[in-house]
Amino acid sequence: MKKSIKIDFNKIRKNKDDFSEWRFFVTDTYVKIGWAYDFYNLDGDKEIEYIKMYFHKLEDGYDRSKGKSYEFQKEYYSGNFEDYISISDTGLKYKTVYIVEIVKKLKGPNTEEEIICFKMLYLSKLYNNMYNTFFTNTSIGVNGS
Repeated sequence: MKKSIKIDFNKIRKNKDDFSEWRFFVTDTYVKIGWAYDFYNLDGDKEIEYIKMYFHKLEDGYDRSKGKSYEFQKEYYSGNFEDYISISDTGLKYKTVYIVEIVKKLKGPNTEEEIICFKMLYLSKLYNNMYNTFFTNTSIGVNGS
């Protein structure tokens, strides 16, 4: 798990997006997810309505009807975020491996969810000590200059 702090100027004019961070910390009641997403939209013609994470149990495969989901609504979708997800409210189970499907939905009529990426989450305290190790493993840079 590492924290990424960078600005890629090559992507800005191309209206691209980038999911660049994924960290998690598990307690008895919640999972804290650290994530970074950059939505470069210089033209100003697109806005994100929401970002949603679908949690698929590894043994269930890719089936949204069996998975749990959590929706993020933010004013802006560029930056580093930390969100707390209640384990009991979402029905997630300890010592379970989840494939997390991360999607975005743009505002406007006739828009559908678009897959951003897939990440893995093991709902256990096993990796908690790595959550803050990004301070020694941080990537800071400016691309495209």
